[in-house]
Amino acid sequence: LTACQLPQHSVRSLSLVSARLYAALFPRLHRTITFRARNEWALNILDVDPFFRDHPGSCAGEILQHARQIRFSAPIHIARFHRCIYNSHFFLPALSHNRPTIGSPHESTAHQAFLNDLSYQIDQVFARLETLLDLQLTCRMWCVGTCLPVGIMDTNGYLVRHQQQIHSPSLITDGSCPHSGRRLEGLSSLTALTDLEWEGIQHPFEMHTLCECLRQNHWRLKAVSIGFLLDPNTVPTSSASCSCWREPRIRCPCSTSRSAATTCAIQKTIGVHCDQWFPSLTSLTFSRVPFPDSLLPGGQQSPFRALKALTIRDCPNEQRFLQLLARAKDPLSLQHFEICSDYLRDSEDRLASIAIVEFLLSFRGLRRLYLKVANFPRFLPGLGDAIKHHQATLHGLVFHERRLMPIDAERLFEDLRDVNMASPNIPQILRHSSPAALGLCLRPVSARGLLLDIPERSTIRLLHLRLSGEERNHRHLRREIVSELRRNAEGRLWSRSRHGPTVAGLHLKPARKRSEAQDFLLLAQWAFGPTGLPALQILAFGDFSHDGRYREQQILIRRRRIGEQPYPRVSLDGEYSISSSFCLVESDDHFLWEGLPLDGTQFLSACPGTGLMVSPYDL
Repeated sequence: LTACQLPQHSVRSLSLVSARLYAALFPRLHRTITFRARNEWALNILDVDPFFRDHPGSCAGEILQHARQIRFSAPIHIARFHRCIYNSHFFLPALSHNRPTIGSPHESTAHQAFLNDLSYQIDQVFARLETLLDLQLTCRMWCVGTCLPVGIMDTNGYLVRHQQQIHSPSLITDGSCPHSGRRLEGLSSLTALTDLEWEGIQHPFEMHTLCECLRQNHWRLKAVSIGFLLDPNTVPTSSASCSCWREPRIRCPCSTSRSAATTCAIQKTIGVHCDQWFPSLTSLTFSRVPFPDSLLPGGQQSPFRALKALTIRDCPNEQRFLQLLARAKDPLSLQHFEICSDYLRDSEDRLASIAIVEFLLSFRGLRRLYLKVANFPRFLPGLGDAIKHHQATLHGLVFHERRLMPIDAERLFEDLRDVNMASPNIPQILRHSSPAALGLCLRPVSARGLLLDIPERSTIRLLHLRLSGEERNHRHLRREIVSELRRNAEGRLWSRSRHGPTVAGLHLKPARKRSEAQDFLLLAQWAFGPTGLPALQILAFGDFSHDGRYREQQILIRRRRIGEQPYPRVSLDGEYSISSSFCLVESDDHFLWEGLPLDGTQFLSACPGTGLMVSPYDL
């Protein structure tokens, strides 16, 4: 009973104490079984064969009978579109023989061979599961980011035939593949869903399947996360309308029109003209979902009366959706709100910005507010008041600014880039109160000047200096900081001279000669020192989005605990931390987040700079 209340990493540690504990915890240890493609360039090679080789005979069945979640996953770091790699010369042939290879003249045949390789391996798992008559899966996750092979989610797939009670499917598919959108029809026949996650939607049939799935499960869904891949033909307009969304019981007829199918899926998801369309929904995430122009704010009832968490990432026309919610008859009672508004718009165009302010002022009680905005007006009336509106309950605040900046010496070309925070509202708010977790787009050299104005009673426990990973020139920040720590341990971090500032007894070079890594260590020495932030426990720098995609561009340190030895901690890079006030840590250190009123890893990964999957049209 006690083990049922423990997180999985604690159960795993406890099972190592003795053989008896391992036997007692065996069912809990194997509730989730994950099969991975280790190589991003060989996604057709899962570690299914090693699993059965390491667990021969009945051992595999003993493990699988306790599984409640089956997960197929792969890294999504560099290859973020065309992941089925049917035209890639980096394709590695799988174990099966006499198959056409990717890059051959018969690319459609090669694509089918790619899926056949996956099917061959997955069928081994499902064949063993079919022998376990009492097995009841609750969650099935396809997180490989490719088309689905036969036998999983099609009408004759394993889940449809044997696991109708599944309630939490999670899909990451490759919408950029011209062969995508197939073998998904079984999703709409699952009628016990409480959670639905689907990233990579693009084709009309996928949107039609999504419509049907929402129609079948709208009364019981508690969490929905939908991510589209956009191209110029998918953004709906007021003319791209269909009548199917006006009545949820009518079957969607518009799968042949991409724009109309997109509109249908969106209207059905947000429940327009459908009273109490999602009565149980508490969490809703939209990623690159193009809200249609036909969303006109009125005074109708909100379809999301139970909603507690709302995330909107890079969605065209998001201001219309926010106004629709803000002006509904029944105000929301959100605890979590995240918005990434990264679309180019004139800095004087305040429509989208004012919509955010109006939405924040329409309710109270927000605990986590994460904002990433592009070309935001520097002086927007009401923004400070909108944040202060939730000041009494706010635990976490992220404010990330991006602006259109020249990217060449001649200043002929411009692109969106991170900028040091320019809005005066945030410093004014921090002078009066501070959340437990604060994330700002600041460089280390600028951060201390802003933080000096924060009063000594500051309650900031987690501080994150955010800079987007993909556009950063500083590719090896982590390596440089570890190198600086090692040189410091050897007494050569910075030259000791009578010139330059002094921090913690170190005489430092003038600022113009210091690197960004050295600036960060100076900030850390001050922040964790006697004149810094008294409540600060964790300091993070860099981009933590998408499960370590930018690992080399991130660093995480914590305050040393009382009584801890001066040099006890060794980072995964094998280097000692030399500071008496802080040490290097990893984000997967579960004890790191103890005492925080929010999830630390979710806070660091909020408002990502790029999507998990991207469309070739984004390049």
